[in-house]
Amino acid sequence: MKQIRFWIKARNPNIEGYQNAGPVVRLIGRTGQLEFRPVKDGNIMNDPPLSESRWLWMPVSISPGG
Repeated sequence: MKQIRFWIKARNPNIEGYQNAGPVVRLIGRTGQLEFRPVKDGNIMNDPPLSESRWLWMPVSISPGG
């Protein structure tokens, strides 16, 4: 696996109210789980790469180990 890709749409009536790391992705299996979170526990919803991402769907890509 080289990359996990998905689209996300968040609903939050308080635009400045995204706290903590986000999004956090957990892959759960029979023997445990893997957790991916933004670098330095950032939150990509605070400063999305596209202005439309605050109101519409935003693409997210996670590269494990990098």
